[in-house]
Amino acid sequence: MTTQMPDGLTDLINTDRVRSSIRHLFQNDIAECLSELFQNSQRARARTVEIVTCEEGFTYRDDGHGLLDGMEGFHTLLKIAESNFDNETITDQDPMGLGIHALLAHDAIRQVTFASGDYRLALDTKRWWADRDYYTHWFTQLEELQEPVEGFEVIVAANAKLVQQLKQVFANSTYPYRKTGPAEGYEGYLEITLDGAKIDTRLPHWARTEQPLIKTSYQGSRLTVGFDCEYGAHNSSVNWYGQVIELDFHSGFKFHLDVRSGRPVNPLSPTRRGLIKDAAYEALIRFVKDEIFRFAFDTNNRAQVKPEYVAACFHMDGERARRESPYIVAAELLPLDNPSSLEDLDCKGDNELFTYDRVPRLLAEGVIVLDRERQKQEDEHGLSSFIKLVGKCYVLKHGDSARLKVESLWWKSGRQVREFFHEPGEWGVGVGDHPPAVWHPVEQEEPVFSFNDASNWEVDAVDWTVGTTDIVAFLRNESWAGFDQESDEHNYEELQASYEESIDRVLREVIGNCVPVRFTVYDLQSFMPTKDARIQKVRYHYDGQGISPQEITAVNAKGEEVRLRLL
Repeated sequence: MTTQMPDGLTDLINTDRVRSSIRHLFQNDIAECLSELFQNSQRARARTVEIVTCEEGFTYRDDGHGLLDGMEGFHTLLKIAESNFDNETITDQDPMGLGIHALLAHDAIRQVTFASGDYRLALDTKRWWADRDYYTHWFTQLEELQEPVEGFEVIVAANAKLVQQLKQVFANSTYPYRKTGPAEGYEGYLEITLDGAKIDTRLPHWARTEQPLIKTSYQGSRLTVGFDCEYGAHNSSVNWYGQVIELDFHSGFKFHLDVRSGRPVNPLSPTRRGLIKDAAYEALIRFVKDEIFRFAFDTNNRAQVKPEYVAACFHMDGERARRESPYIVAAELLPLDNPSSLEDLDCKGDNELFTYDRVPRLLAEGVIVLDRERQKQEDEHGLSSFIKLVGKCYVLKHGDSARLKVESLWWKSGRQVREFFHEPGEWGVGVGDHPPAVWHPVEQEEPVFSFNDASNWEVDAVDWTVGTTDIVAFLRNESWAGFDQESDEHNYEELQASYEESIDRVLREVIGNCVPVRFTVYDLQSFMPTKDARIQKVRYHYDGQGISPQEITAVNAKGEEVRLRLL
């Protein structure tokens, strides 16, 4: 028995509702409108585009084949999800048939007039979306011309603000809304002029590869790979038949795919703001990565390969890089030098490249500390204070540690002389959990130290282990290595002042009565037996060299004297 289908059940699209939603696919951006016009011109085999502005709007003309099939061409132009171009690549481009609606959907545009061949059609944009009788009887607005229009012409009536925005579109320095101008990328496709001036159609600067490392092809399209972090990590691109599409490729490497035939990737519809992350996209990324790894890990390219290339490969795929890379990346550990904050601690030189058969001495970051009871503690910071003892050594940044000998610095601090402070003790180098076979005395004038937790506020809040014979010298210099200047609530000056005050306090505890070199009367009065007696005189005391005073004597109005050291 045949089932009789009720009327309407085969119609699965509410055409009026879909049509009213079309305008929400666009961003109300004149640059987007121009992008759609340029794509139409390219598909129509145009070679030149002229844009002429006036106070009431602008006119857009190209020399392409125009709308095909006379009146039917206008129907195709306006019909959603349909297009008609005489272009051998049109199947690959697969236009959605919505682009021209970006103009009709823009809030600042009052009227759009299309002209091609023997006809012209003027549309009121407000009625086009809101008046069903108007848009279903669009053909009543069609006007037959006495003289045919070559190519395709669009006359846009809009406000002066939109005209100004259109002009700014082509001046990258003054157009802040997008990274790429709509004309950039059409070199070799279109010659574009604005009010008679030639527009630059080259690739945008961020998409160019000034020093390409790899030149190859992917599914018939030119592929170029370079390395350039100047514009960030998201600067790869696809030129889709003239329109530049930015890609989110997390790597120091950048690539550019120039698609002029075929369909190796699938742009997002309708305005090609990005690529669909489908199987085609994954295949492209996989191919690019294979080319990068092949180039970077080929020892025949050693003269071209920089440490940052290898580091980028490890960031892209660490497991694969450890398996395939003939190189390691290491940075020299630098000795501590006059630190002012935690940022100056454990400094490293530039990354360097080494092969596994020529590896420098590698040292793990951090210090393994043995206390007097031989209890082991692993401290994160302080290794740089030992580097002068160890000699030239490196820290491994990227590589297969299982194939390498990585040593650890061990330290047996000496007898404790004060909270945090010890005699310098002994140091040695071990491998892994194995302690050193040989221990050496800490023989250097500079202190050695280690800690885990820095402090924003107070020097004695740092969990120091310090080995030194000169506590005062450490507090005046190396103690700043424990100052963490980062804070979400307080500014640098406030933190620095608090940390400095805490150092002065600890210094007074260590050396007794003392004041800063730049002391105040208030500083002096706090040490006097009578606190409110006015300071009348300060005598300076010099050591045998006699260049800078080492101590002072303060005398108040009551004749009381106090001798103080200068910090």
